[in-house]
Amino acid sequence: MSTPVGAAPPARPWTRAAWLPRRGSPLARSVLETLGTRVVLLGLAMVANVLVARALGPAGRGYYGVAAAVTGLAVQFGTFGLHASNTFHVARGRGRVRLLVANSLLVALGLGGAIAAVCFGVFFYWPERAPLYGLPMVLALAAVPFSLAYVLLQSVLLGLEEFRACNKLEAALALFGLAWAAALVVAGRATVTTLLAGTVLGAVLVAGAALARLRPYLRGRVRPSRALLGSTLRYGLRGYAAGCFAYLVQRTDLLILDRVHGSRETGYYAAAVSVAMVLGVVPTALGTILFPRLSAMRDPEERWRVVARVLPRLAAVMAAAAALGALLAGPAVLLLFGAEFAPAVAPLRLLMPAVLLLSVNSVLMNYLASSGMPPVTVYSPAAATAVNVGLNLWLIPRLGGTGAAVSSLVAYACMVGFSVAYLRRERRRRGGG
Repeated sequence: MSTPVGAAPPARPWTRAAWLPRRGSPLARSVLETLGTRVVLLGLAMVANVLVARALGPAGRGYYGVAAAVTGLAVQFGTFGLHASNTFHVARGRGRVRLLVANSLLVALGLGGAIAAVCFGVFFYWPERAPLYGLPMVLALAAVPFSLAYVLLQSVLLGLEEFRACNKLEAALALFGLAWAAALVVAGRATVTTLLAGTVLGAVLVAGAALARLRPYLRGRVRPSRALLGSTLRYGLRGYAAGCFAYLVQRTDLLILDRVHGSRETGYYAAAVSVAMVLGVVPTALGTILFPRLSAMRDPEERWRVVARVLPRLAAVMAAAAALGALLAGPAVLLLFGAEFAPAVAPLRLLMPAVLLLSVNSVLMNYLASSGMPPVTVYSPAAATAVNVGLNLWLIPRLGGTGAAVSSLVAYACMVGFSVAYLRRERRRRGGG
């Protein structure tokens, strides 16, 4: 990187006719490498999901999915928006990387450990409220501080445009998870507990690797800064609220479904979700590059021009992919998971247009976050969460996993509607058309 410390990285030119920059440019290579990595990661995740589903069966797969949701929810709630804030502040100026890393470790190990301990206490004393029991609960919570450390340290790397390093870390984590699951299946030791032990170990290893990659940027004494933490929290708390609501939209259906219909029905739905999320590879890869680049752009019109070029192309690609996915849902489920998972086909077909809407909204949210996180980034997913939970409570008892998929589709449509309405109003107010 040739950008001076403390200066914002220079904006690189974007082509008029495509949402990738000039062929051969560093940014183009980053986007293509990230997209390629995401495709590989999805392949590895799909193989791992198939191994886990076939080894554990629908009930075990559902219980394992609930454990993953518990860890994910705890990590999501424990970031306080600092993952987005880290990327935003590093992209705007790199002089505080050392302090941001120290603050990230403090939050991850201190707050993350506290969240895990509180959850353990609540589940221990009120087991009737616990979604997990015994050693699986302990392992799901033990992964929280280390997973949180990885998320926060990776966000610093993204702000530094260390995209290749982030891709390698993601690939290493996926390979480790697949190797662990495969070894357990071959040895005949694949259980929810042993698989979760691999989750904890993988989180520890990848967090340590991320910290090692940041060492060249950590000159001098690395210690937390209370003043900087307050500054980053002011930006991050809106992102935190938005992220928590968005995550709830994507995860509460699993928890409600498990509570109402049990692990078997949850296993069918978890299998459908794992296949539907394959479509998310393109917007995920794009957002990984897009957010730090948009954050580095000081001109609002320049940011909007980039998004206006990206969005219609992404929507067209995702619409075609969703239509193909709905058409092939039946053969895909039978091929990947076997006839026992046939009930996953109906929710999978409904989740395809839901992922299309989620992809469109992800680009809009990246734009809004790079513009300073206006209030719509919070109230849009908040409203969608209320809609989603209400519909889940009504539809899941009647329709099971299909009802959960319908709820997700309606909730994502609400998020897109709020985002588009806000942007149209803002463009008219600024005279941008």
